[in-house]
Amino acid sequence: MKEPLETFSLPGCAEVVGSPGTGARNWGVWQLLAPGWILVLLIGFVAGSALPPAFVQGGVAGVTLLLLIAVLAVLVQRGGAKLVRHLRGARGEEIVACHLAALPEGWTVFHSLPLSGSDSGGRDADHVVVGPNGVFLVETKYW
Repeated sequence: MKEPLETFSLPGCAEVVGSPGTGARNWGVWQLLAPGWILVLLIGFVAGSALPPAFVQGGVAGVTLLLLIAVLAVLVQRGGAKLVRHLRGARGEEIVACHLAALPEGWTVFHSLPLSGSDSGGRDADHVVVGPNGVFLVETKYW
């Protein structure tokens, strides 16, 4: 069962639901860690006892292990750069959230709402603002 979204509001201001930037932060961490887990499994396979003794003793395992570690280092470096970009985007969402929270009473602001559908790719809507004048989807970009 999903936990309810965090909700708060200040007197005379919009009701705020959710936490801004969570989608960007979570996706950035996932992109940093996912390739590493795959390589860790491959390194374990190469170094493990499932290999024939001739393969392990012949130096091929050592070279393969070094190559896998080098690939892991490159992926972690690239993943770190992606994580920094995602964290910067999350900060932008937090800045926009501060401005949206100042909307008058009668407005509701939803942050990081997951989008459904086959083409959404697990993405989220940064901000959805609902009020007397309509429903607005706000996508945040922060360079």
